[in-house]
Amino acid sequence: KGYLHVGSDTDGSTTPDDVGWGRVARRKQSDFIGRRSLDRVANRAGGRNQLVGLQALDAARPLRAGGHLLVGENRQPPALTDGWITSAAFSPTLGRHIALGMLKDGRERLGSVLTVCDEDDRYRVKVVPSAFHDPENQKLGA
Repeated sequence: KGYLHVGSDTDGSTTPDDVGWGRVARRKQSDFIGRRSLDRVANRAGGRNQLVGLQALDAARPLRAGGHLLVGENRQPPALTDGWITSAAFSPTLGRHIALGMLKDGRERLGSVLTVCDEDDRYRVKVVPSAFHDPENQKLGA
């Protein structure tokens, strides 16, 4: 569904837009606590980490929180990371392991394949929307 865990999937620098909720915050017409922070240029600039979904190319491969995301096929650590896996679990509905992660310009990278570096392990993941199942909420009240 795209639910997130505040504290694991977010930190103090995460804005509503970073997790895909920017539209909700922009609908408020009046002033509110935190509005000044949302209006800062740095919080609207490109290159921010954004919440995305991740699926291993090998459907049976478990994903682990903390793995570093690297854009490009030949990148090896030590390298500046492009993001990280924030939380991971097995989805019985999808029959595979899934994860959420923060990725630099993440929404622009939907459909791309990344390398995950997790200690001495390397594997490939595909960037997908963070709502893995029923993104249109058709089954929520059914």
